[in-house]
Amino acid sequence: MRIKKFFTFIFLIIAMMSSASPSEDYLKKDQLFTAARKLLIKNKWVPVKIHAEQNYEYVGLEKDLITLNILEVDSCSIDSSRCIFYYRKNNQCLRLDTIGEQSKYMKVVQWSDECPEVPLEPTGIYSNLVQSKESGDMSGVELMIIPANAGDAPYSVFIQDAEGGAPFTAIVPLNIDNSKILFDFPALSPRPNEHVEGVFVGNELVIHWSDGNEEHLRRGKSFWQKSRY
Repeated sequence: MRIKKFFTFIFLIIAMMSSASPSEDYLKKDQLFTAARKLLIKNKWVPVKIHAEQNYEYVGLEKDLITLNILEVDSCSIDSSRCIFYYRKNNQCLRLDTIGEQSKYMKVVQWSDECPEVPLEPTGIYSNLVQSKESGDMSGVELMIIPANAGDAPYSVFIQDAEGGAPFTAIVPLNIDNSKILFDFPALSPRPNEHVEGVFVGNELVIHWSDGNEEHLRRGKSFWQKSRY
């Protein structure tokens, strides 16, 4: 019995270690970055455009990578030639660390399930609400994240969710955990008690529904502040 428990414990430890670093089966230490990147994309990992539409000033190796359309670079250290890249698959994140002074010679150092950092202040409006010019029907989602006045959650989110007619609206608590936003639709709503998770990707908030679909909400003005069509 003790031997059986011991092997069960070892199996659980191995499983936990495997889940901590995604894609171990095809990512290898000292693997060329170009090869690792191709394998990630082939396995449906999406490059995260970290500094999309930001006034970020690329320097050194970062500039070379951007020229090659490798937009998922977060930063490269000038003194150690280490670079950090981010990828996502659904609500999973992957951080890839490399070393090397030239892109074609860069090698993988390590990887983890770390997500890009949440903006210092996640408050703002994130929207993909649209209205049909022909029918007037509306579709999409708009979220306005604001600081909470009280309660356990640090933020509240004003939800607008449209599927044809005028949007359903509600204000619910919003939490941030490990660079992800978390909130639930009210019980009396078109999505009763739906649990929603989202990650910040560059200038977007990508939210994931329980059915596996996702919405890309761009940070900026509200739908109601812009032209309707």
